[in-house]
Amino acid sequence: RSRSEVFGRNLYVGYITNSYNKFLLAPLSFHKKQSILPILNSVQRSAGSLETITSDILISLLPEFITIIFALIISALLNPTLTLVMLVGISVYIFIVFKMVTPSAELQRHSQKSWQQAWRSSGDAVANVMAVKQMTMERVEGAKTVSLFRTALNRQLKLLGLNRQLSLWQNLVILSTRTLVFGLAIVFILDNSMTIGELVSFNAYTGMLFGPFLVLGRNWRNIQNGFISLEETEKYLSIKEEVYKPTNGTSIHNFQGHIEFRGVDFSYSPKHKILDNINFTVEPNEVVALVGESGVG
Repeated sequence: RSRSEVFGRNLYVGYITNSYNKFLLAPLSFHKKQSILPILNSVQRSAGSLETITSDILISLLPEFITIIFALIISALLNPTLTLVMLVGISVYIFIVFKMVTPSAELQRHSQKSWQQAWRSSGDAVANVMAVKQMTMERVEGAKTVSLFRTALNRQLKLLGLNRQLSLWQNLVILSTRTLVFGLAIVFILDNSMTIGELVSFNAYTGMLFGPFLVLGRNWRNIQNGFISLEETEKYLSIKEEVYKPTNGTSIHNFQGHIEFRGVDFSYSPKHKILDNINFTVEPNEVVALVGESGVG
């Protein structure tokens, strides 16, 4: 395997293991409020996106982007005018990509949230099928599932439409630039200011210039999807870990004697006390249990 593949797999495994360990250290309040299965799916999707962005796109394209510098220098030496035309074409290409990526990014966020909501809702309904059947809510939950997945699908189709438009404009800019370069080159050849051999060389350098940008533009959806997945996952990973020891706590060593409770009160809410003026003593090696009615906490 290549180094980029090994590097990408290490990132994948590292991101997943760090995320899972983070969730293990999360407080119980987090697990009670969140459905963990969709979150774990989000982690796996983010790890895969991170691997793809680094090993398959950035590392693979980095050498090609370095060659752009040499291609520009040689092209400028061959014909500065045609080189300027190519630079204008590349600038227009980059402008169109960023112009169309901005609305698609927001639509991508809504699309991912719709899919997560659909999977979460349908998963909860199946996991709690006994409760659903007891309330005879099978058809209601089924209709809700269809509605949620249809909403997610519609947003995904809109996103695919934007991507098709982006691909069309990308190909149009590249075709127009190369056609203009070729047409001007013919004029220079007829004017004896450029040879056919220089035209062939210049055409090759044009491909070297546009090649990395074309690959980057075609993979922009994967890059954008990856960053959005990472952004969503990092929200869950930003939770604070469970605190087992107080920051300013004091450790008691060589503890001896007995424990005495005097006038102890405890409640989850001011209106209802769980313990009311409790008084008792726990002697050494003695175990005391407080037992109340079921459900009182």
